[in-house]
Formats: sequence, C-alpha cells, structure tokens
Amino acid sequence: MSSTTRGTIVLIESSDIGARYSAEAIRALGYEPLFLCDLAEYHADPLAQIRSYPHLHCFTTSAESVVKTLQGLSGHQFVAVTSFVDSRLTVAVEVAEQMGLKGLDPQIVKLKNKGLAYSLISEFSPPSLLFSPQQMSAEDHARLRRLLEQSGKLIIKPSAGAGAIGIFTVSSVKELENIQKTIEQKNVPEHFAHDQWIAQAFLVGELVSLEGYVVGGKTKTLGFTSRVKVHSTESRASFPVDAQLQPQQRTRALEAVQALFKRSGFLQGYFHIEFLLCNGEAFLIDANVGRPGGGPVGELLAISYGVDPIAIYEHALDVSLFGRENQSPYLHAELAGKIQAAHSVLYGLERGGDLIGVNFPVDARVYHTQLLDGGTHASPMGTDDWSWIGIVSGLESDTEAAVRSLKISTTAGEFSACY
Repeated sequence: MSSTTRGTIVLIESSDIGARYSAEAIRALGYEPLFLCDLAEYHADPLAQIRSYPHLHCFTTSAESVVKTLQGLSGHQFVAVTSFVDSRLTVAVEVAEQMGLKGLDPQIVKLKNKGLAYSLISEFSPPSLLFSPQQMSAEDHARLRRLLEQSGKLIIKPSAGAGAIGIFTVSSVKELENIQKTIEQKNVPEHFAHDQWIAQAFLVGELVSLEGYVVGGKTKTLGFTSRVKVHSTESRASFPVDAQLQPQQRTRALEAVQALFKRSGFLQGYFHIEFLLCNGEAFLIDANVGRPGGGPVGELLAISYGVDPIAIYEHALDVSLFGRENQSPYLHAELAGKIQAAHSVLYGLERGGDLIGVNFPVDARVYHTQLLDGGTHASPMGTDDWSWIGIVSGLESDTEAAVRSLKISTTAGEFSACY
C-alpha cells in the first residue's frame, strides 16, 4: 500500500464496465483499491482492467469466505468494503459489519429481497405472492392458481436473484402444477437464496428504471432510463427518457420510491429502481438499491451530464460509504440546462456461438467494453444478462453507427451484432 494513501477500499467483484472507473475513483478519493474476484468469471476488457490494479483471486459468494481472506492479508489498512455488483451487495454489507469497516447502508440486505421489498410497498407493485418451492403446501398451490386465474400469466423469479437468472413465466394450470420441477431445473446459484421465490402478475408494458441516490436521508432523482430486452437479455438503454412518461406515471414512480425509502429506513446510496409502465400506471417491479445500475448505466449518466465516468463512480463511493456529497458531478449540467441524451447497446449473437473476436470500428466516438474473449462461448441473446459480448455507449447516432459497423467472428463465420 502506498504511504500516500489513507488506506484500502475493498471492491467485491466488478461490474461489466466498472473495473477501471471504480478503481480510479477510489484513488481519486485518496485510497487504494483492492479487488476480490473469482477471476475465472471475467474475460476480455474487465479481466485486463482488474489485473491492472491490486487484486486477489478468491470466492466471494459468502461474507465468511471474504472475511477469512481479508484477515489473512497483511500490509493493508482496510477502510471500507463495497461492491458495484448486484449479487454481492449483501455480502459487502455483511463483511463491513463483521470487520467494523465503512460499508453500504445495511438496509440494502432487506431491500435486495424482492419479497421483503414487495411487503413494504405492495400498493405500488403488481399483485404478487411469496412461496418456498421446497415447502409448498396445498394452500400455496391454491393461492398461485387464483393469482394465475386473475392475471392470465405469471412471472416467477428468485426472491434474491439478479441478471434475469432463473426467471420464467407460467401461462397455464398445467405449467403451474410443474412449478417445483421447473425451479429445480433452473439450477439457481446458492447465493441467490433459491429457497424463496416470488410470483407476480405478468404485465405488458414499457420497462424503465429510475436513477438517483439518497444522501443524509434526502432523495435526489437523476432521471429515467428506458430498458429494452431481447427476451430475458437487456439489449438497449437510453437516458434520460423522462419526457416519454405520462405525468401520472412519473408522479406515481416518485411516490413509490419515497415510500420505499421511508418504510425501509434506507439513508444513503445509489438506486436503480425498475418500473413497468402499463395502462397509465407505473408499477415498481425491482427495488435495486445500493449501487448505480449495472450494464452501461454509469457511462450513460456520465455522457448525459458531460463528465468522465470516473466522476460518477467517485460520487457513488462518497455517498454510499461515507454518507457525504463533497461535489456533485451532476450540478454543472443541471444549472446550465445541458443534459444530453445518451444511448447504449448491449450486443451479442442471435444464436450464440464460439467466439474468435470482435472487429470494432477504431474511429467510433463511443465507449466500448468487450466482455468475452476469443475462445469463449457466447450464449444466444435472450438467455440472460450473461449473453452479452460487448457494451457500447455514446450519443445515439454514434452508438448505432458503431454497432452496425462491428462484426463478430465465430468458428461458424462472421455475424452482425444482435441487439
């Protein structure tokens, strides 16, 4: 550890685009970063970025394993523990608490559970039911059947899941009768707490997320991001799209967020809360709190507000770990009225394939993060959020031009991006 730093901030895993941004943000705050990662889960740009900073290969699905790893290290003055990865937020909270370090707001643990979050704000959410696949009673089946009859279709997901893993829909009583077997076949990872699942009425509408943060118990909203999917895989995002919401939808979403934070006691941190816009309403479907949104959201905010993405991550760390806001990266653009529209494409292969490489236009005026190396297998777009080969962010015309120009080489030939 450098004698010029004030200590080490531990990063548990890394988001797709965020390794360099988060590490440089920690250094901008006067600390030294240390990544704890299962390096086997990373390829291409994220892996290269992690390796360029202090890092340690270890398993991070439990607080116990992380604490044991950190306690076995010497030469570090640990100050804080955090994560920009949805599935590691609870682990980060628990590690900080066990080691007496600065950490994320502990209310995140409650809000990461979709069932508990629903119980706090049920009036803002689609009709839902919680159940345990291992302990389903006749009454559980009857309640699920009534919800199916009322809504016509259900979406089923693990209560603590992320990245669309394990999600499926049920449209008939026959499918409902096989729900336990279907869940078993999903092989949901242990750290997604697959003993509890949630069934929600399936609504057809436009998916958006509200970006913002809470500091000192005060909520600051930054705007709405549009979200487009290829089946279960995020494929496009634009920010801000507030003008596309009806006034009552925007009002309802803001009311839902305020109610969520008040009832949960969430006081500090970023949020990326998902809503489904349907029939003039805004239904809260996922209370993502504790970090800026995954995928391209950090870059979208930076492009839109005219700052370097590192500034977004520095602000997120300052707010989330220290409960302070020394300097807002959003203020200048807001005062000048110069918030730009930013656009991202998260691309892959329509049918999947064994990757050789990506031929990306060298003169493109965009951010590009390649997530998979040659020699790796890409699952078909639509499987989940691990189907991405790369992420491109910029102004809309620049992003679309770059993605149309890139070519993906596979063992089966060369293909255009699917998004």
